[in-house]
Amino acid sequence: MATQLLHIPLRRTQAVPLGFNIAKYVETEFHQDQDQAAIDADSLDKLRNRTLDVQAHVSFIDVLSEYYSQLLNVIDKFPADIKTEFVWYGTLGYSESGPVKRNSTQFERLNVAYNIASLYSEVAYKQQLDNVDGIKRAYNYFQKAAGAFKYIHDELLPQMDQPPPLDLDAATIETLQYICLAQAQEAFWVKAKLDNLKNTLVSRLAIQVSEFYAQALDYAGRSTAIRTEWIHHLTCKRYHFKAAAHYRASLDCLDKGKYGEEVGHLRIALEASKTALANSKYVSPSVIADANELNNRVKTDLAGAEKDNDLIYLQSVPTSASLPPISASSMVKAATPDVFLDPLQFLQNVNSKPLFNDILPYTIYEASNAYSEKINEYVQRNIISKIEELTVNMHASLQQLNLPGSLEAVEKPMGVPQSLLLHSDEIRTKGGVNLLRGTINDIQKLYRESVHLLEEGKQILVYEENEDTMMRNRQGTARWTRAPSKQAGSDLWASLSNFENYLKSSEASDRMVRDKFHKIERYLEIMCEGRHKLETYIPNSTVVNVDPYLEYSIQELREALLKTRGIEYQRQKYINNLMYTVANIGTLPEIISEYQNNIKGKHGHVDASRFESVYTKHVTALQREHTGWLEEQTQEQEQLLAKITELNQQFLEIRDNDEGSIERENSIQNLEVAYFKFAEIVQNLDEGRKFYNSLMEQLVLFVDQCKEFVYQRRIEGRELESTISDSFSQLSINSGRSTVSSPTPMAAAATNEDDGKIEEPLVAPQARHPAMISRVWNPGNDTGFGGRASASPPNGGEEATGSRGGSFHGRTWKPSDGINFG
Repeated sequence: MATQLLHIPLRRTQAVPLGFNIAKYVETEFHQDQDQAAIDADSLDKLRNRTLDVQAHVSFIDVLSEYYSQLLNVIDKFPADIKTEFVWYGTLGYSESGPVKRNSTQFERLNVAYNIASLYSEVAYKQQLDNVDGIKRAYNYFQKAAGAFKYIHDELLPQMDQPPPLDLDAATIETLQYICLAQAQEAFWVKAKLDNLKNTLVSRLAIQVSEFYAQALDYAGRSTAIRTEWIHHLTCKRYHFKAAAHYRASLDCLDKGKYGEEVGHLRIALEASKTALANSKYVSPSVIADANELNNRVKTDLAGAEKDNDLIYLQSVPTSASLPPISASSMVKAATPDVFLDPLQFLQNVNSKPLFNDILPYTIYEASNAYSEKINEYVQRNIISKIEELTVNMHASLQQLNLPGSLEAVEKPMGVPQSLLLHSDEIRTKGGVNLLRGTINDIQKLYRESVHLLEEGKQILVYEENEDTMMRNRQGTARWTRAPSKQAGSDLWASLSNFENYLKSSEASDRMVRDKFHKIERYLEIMCEGRHKLETYIPNSTVVNVDPYLEYSIQELREALLKTRGIEYQRQKYINNLMYTVANIGTLPEIISEYQNNIKGKHGHVDASRFESVYTKHVTALQREHTGWLEEQTQEQEQLLAKITELNQQFLEIRDNDEGSIERENSIQNLEVAYFKFAEIVQNLDEGRKFYNSLMEQLVLFVDQCKEFVYQRRIEGRELESTISDSFSQLSINSGRSTVSSPTPMAAAATNEDDGKIEEPLVAPQARHPAMISRVWNPGNDTGFGGRASASPPNGGEEATGSRGGSFHGRTWKPSDGINFG
C-alpha cells in the first residue's frame, strides 16, 4: 500500500561551524560567560552534525526536533546574521537543486522545520497498510507532517527576512500539506474498508480523499517545484477516489432500491475512473492496478444496472447535476508537532538542557540602546526644541523692534559697540564664515553621495525587473510562475520610494539653510575681519547731549534687554544639565531586571516592545519635571517682551531721528541679526550632517539588500529555468518512444521501520490494455438475472458489498424465489 502513496524527500545540508561562530560572537560582542558558551557551542555543533545523515526512522524525529528547539535558543539570543553561511539543497525536483547559501538562522530554521515535516511523511510512507497498527501509525504521522507544513506556511514563512527558495515558497508548502492530509484520509479510508463500514460512510470518506488531492493539485499548479510525475499521481488519485466514492454511493442506492440513482452514480464513477486512467502516466503500478480494477468493476456494474433498470425497474436516471451530492467526511486534521507548540517542554521531555541559557539576548542590548536614543529624542523634540523655539521667537521680536541696534546707536554714536566686539570674537572663535561655507559644502557632498547610493540601489532593482520581464516574455506567464519583481521585492521598492522622498525634503531644507546663510554672509565676513572692518562699516552719528528723560528711557530699556541675555544664559545652562541627566539614565539594568523577572525561561524572540514600560517611566518623569518649567519660561518671556515693547516705544518718541543715527542703527542691527543667525545656522547644519550620516548608513544597507535580493532572484530564476528545461526535455524524450520508464514520484528507497528492509523504487508502468472480462455464459455457471459479478480486489481496491433488494445475495435465481418485477 505504501507504493500507492508519496513521501516528501528530506532536504540535504552541509556541516557548518555554527557553534564555533557563536562562541566567537559571545567573546567579541557580549563579554559574558565565555567558558560556558564555548561548551554549549560545541554541543550545538555536535547536535547539528547528527542531523546531516537522518534516516527514515521515527527515532530521528527527536534528533531533528531537539536541534530545532536548540536553534530557537540561538535565534532568541543572537542576531540572525551570525556570520554563518548555511548551505541547503532542494530535493523536490528531478534532480537535487542548489546549493542555496544564506547567512541567516531564520533560513536554517525553515529548512530544519521542513525536514521535520518531511521525516514524518517518510515514516508514515513506510508503514504497512495491510494491518491495523500500520494504518494507525501512517494516519497519525501523515497528520503530523501536514501540521508541520501548515506551521511552516502560517508561522515561519511570514517571519522570513528574505524570500524563500522556490521549493520552499507558500504554494509548494501548501501542496505538501494537502498531499499529507489526503494520504492521512486515505489511510482512514483503508481502515474503514477493513472494518466493513457502511457504503455511505466509505463513500463520504473517499470523496474527502478526492477533495484533498484536488486541493493539493490546485496549489501544485501555482508551484514551480512539483514534478510532472507527482502531478500525474495527484490527478490519478483525485479521480480514482471520486470514482470510488460514487461507486460506493451506487452500492448504497442498490441496497435502498434507488436504481435510477444507482445508474447515475455509476456513470459519474465511470467518467472519473476513465480520467484517472488517462492521467496514470508515470504513476506506480499498484495505483494503476487499483484504477483498472475499479474501472472494470464500474463498467460491469453499470452495464448490469442499466439493463436491469431499462427492463425491470424503469426508474428515471438523474443527471450528475441533479444527483444528491456526496457529503464529504473529513477524519483528519493538520496536527502541529509538539516541538513547534512548546520547544522548551520538548527539550525537557528528551532530557536536554537549553543551550546558551545564561546568555542575555542581543535584543536586550538593542532595546537598551534604542530606548536611550528614544528618550534622548523625546527630550530633544519635546523639551529642548521648545526651549530653543522660545529663544528664537524672542530674538525675532527684538529684531522687529530694531533692538539692540537703535539703542546702541544712541548710547554710543561713535566707534563700535562693545557687545558687537564680543560677538565678533565669538564668531571668529567658532570658525566664522569659513566654518559655515565648509560645512555647507560637506553637506552638499553628503547629499550627492546619498543620491549616488540611492541611484545604485534603484539601478539594481530596475535591472533585476528588466531581467525578470525578459524571462517572463521568453518563457510565457504560464511557465514563468514566480512573483514579479515589484511584488517579490515590495519592501525594497517601498524603501526606494521613501528614500527618494527623504532626499527631496532634505534638499529643500538644505536650500533654505543656504538662503539664510547668503543673506547674512556679507555681515559675517565683516565681523570675522575684526575691529577695523567693523569701524569702517558702522557709520558714526552726530554726538549730542542726551536729554535726562532720554537717558532714563535708555537705562530702563537697556536693563530689560540685559534680562533677555540672562534668560538665554539660564536656558542654555538648563539644557546642559538636562542633557547630562539624560546621558546618565541607565536603561540597561532596568531592562535586564525586567527580562529576568518576567521573560527569562520563556521561548520566543524577545521583542524590544516588551520593555516599553522602562521608556514610559523615564519619559513620564521627565515630562512631569520639565513641563511646568517650560510654561513658566513662556509666561516670563511674554511679560518681558511686552515691557520691552512699551519701553522701546517711549524711547523712540523721545530720541532725535537724524539721518546719521538711523544709518548707524541699521548697520548695528544688521550685525546683531547676523550674530544670532550664525548660531541658528550652525545648529541647522549640525542637524543636517547628522541626518545625512544616518541616511547614508541606511542607504549602504539598502544597496546591500538590493544586491542580496538580486542574487537570490537569480538563483531562483536559474532553478525555475532548469525546471522548465527539464520539463521540455522530458516531453521531448517521451514523444520519441511509445513506452516509458522514468523516475517515479516515490523516493529511490524507503527504510522499513520494523526490520530495516529496503523497498525498491517504483518504475513507471508500460502501456497496457485492460483485461477483457468475459460475459459469455457456460453451463458450469449459475443462472443470474441482472446481477454483477463480484471479485475480491487486491489491497486498496474497491469491492462490491451491496445487493439489489437485499435478497439476491449471489444473484442466483431459484424457482422458489418467484419473479419480482420492480
